[in-house]
Amino acid sequence: AAYAPYASGANASTLPGTDGKITVNTSNQPTTTEQEKVDYIHATGAKADKDSPTVSFTDNTAAGGSDCSFKHKMARLKLVLKTSADAGFSVDEVKSGTYVLRGLKHEGTFDTTTGTAEAASTATTVDGWSVSNNCPYTDTNNQRTYTMILYPQTVSGPLPFTATINSQNYRNTTNIRFDNNKLLPGTSYTFTITIKKTGLAVSGCTIDGWSNSAGGNGNAEMGN
Repeated sequence: AAYAPYASGANASTLPGTDGKITVNTSNQPTTTEQEKVDYIHATGAKADKDSPTVSFTDNTAAGGSDCSFKHKMARLKLVLKTSADAGFSVDEVKSGTYVLRGLKHEGTFDTTTGTAEAASTATTVDGWSVSNNCPYTDTNNQRTYTMILYPQTVSGPLPFTATINSQNYRNTTNIRFDNNKLLPGTSYTFTITIKKTGLAVSGCTIDGWSNSAGGNGNAEMGN
């Protein structure tokens, strides 16, 4: 098995964290570089032996083999923010706004041996997590997209979302919801939110399989 990003143990023969479980908080991921530190991937099933010591974590199902490729173990959430000419705001005003999401747990663990990522059962939800301060974004086609990497978890219901533009708050408490209230591993969720002076209009959720990362190769050193 293999995983990334790598975390070192006390020495080469010691698993990282507690018996291979790494504890990480996902609340602060303001750049893509910081976000990559919590975007755990895991692969298993690749084999090697003394005569063929190269380990190849790739999908070989097309050739009748097994899928040993790396897979995302966290969940991804995208919030696409946009406005229109008749909504009362300019695109620049929306881009300069601040945005808060509630109802998520950010404390949890990633098990390097099994590839299981999960929010801690004892963790409390964060009431007032600033998406605009803690998540990277991209600007395309007159809209802003915030992306966040989250632990798979069960939420209590719709996630309350607040936009603050020109010192005025706009809230939505009903439409950012997930099937069975679950964020699933290896799954990407996208919500499009139209910012209007009369309120926030949230479209239905788009759910995609999160594309796997490219496979990796490594040399296996066989013991005596």
